[in-house]
Amino acid sequence: MELGVLGPLQVRQHGLPVAVPGAKPRAILTMLGLHGGSVVSADTLAELLWGARPPRTAAKALQTHISSLRRALGDGFVLTEGSGWTLSTTDIDATRHKVAARLGRDAIAAGDAGQ
Repeated sequence: MELGVLGPLQVRQHGLPVAVPGAKPRAILTMLGLHGGSVVSADTLAELLWGARPPRTAAKALQTHISSLRRALGDGFVLTEGSGWTLSTTDIDATRHKVAARLGRDAIAAGDAGQ
């Protein structure tokens, strides 16, 4: 699975685009992608979707949006971890960017501007 979150959300599986229906599921997927491998709590996702005053049905609605993502992406991609969610191993552009930036900073610190 390939996930692009830097710019418009893009999801590809085996090189083919995967449609993710709904603005809220897409927002959740983007947030999970930006956190690349870290667990994002239900509270953080609720605040993303509804702001500081989520509706009292937010927990159930969040579960519904996660289920929608799992239907669209297949089992084993969005994983439950404690009271939050993470993505299984995948190719995420934001993660590649973070790694490349770190390697660049390390190379500059070592005096290797060409790297």
